[in-house]
Amino acid sequence: MSAAKGRESPMGSHSAAEEGLPLYEEFQVSEPQADALPPPNATPDEVRDYLTSLLRNKHHLPDDHVRRVVACWTIGTGRELRTYTPHMYLGIFGREDGWALYRDINLEISKSQKKTFWEKRGIYIFSAISFTLMFICVMLLTHDVDETAQTVAAVLVVPSMVMCVSSVAILVIYLVVGVPSPEKRIERDLQACTRREGLPAA
Repeated sequence: MSAAKGRESPMGSHSAAEEGLPLYEEFQVSEPQADALPPPNATPDEVRDYLTSLLRNKHHLPDDHVRRVVACWTIGTGRELRTYTPHMYLGIFGREDGWALYRDINLEISKSQKKTFWEKRGIYIFSAISFTLMFICVMLLTHDVDETAQTVAAVLVVPSMVMCVSSVAILVIYLVVGVPSPEKRIERDLQACTRREGLPAA
């Protein structure tokens, strides 16, 4: 029995039709040196180079297994590599290999995406604005100021209180519960896909 057969997923093997797929070496591409995530305009050959490097270097799989898995990727470009759903990965590579590849590739995508200033600091800015507005309203209502200023403060005090309570609640949730890590989010997507199909999770 070949090494590829020995590493089949316990959740199911590739279909019999896939036995006739050409091995990666038959695509006649150069020895893979692609360690970085390929750009959206990467050719299918460049994507296969990347997949080969990923499976060899990270998962240390035998060459015949790597070639068979990579041969399943036929015409997709770097854009498809980035946008295919968990369902597509599991369908192309099989449940075990597809799970691992989707997780690894999407983790790389997550690392390569830089968060905007608002994504990184938005909650803190919102909280600062809320408390500042609340403080101004309280000061205007409790000090001897003209009638117009007090009217404005009276109108704004309720919205500012709501904003303050909301920001405190969000901060508590953010600090106590935390934001799901990319790993958790990706695995949750994969688990949701397998549940919809009635398959056991990897």
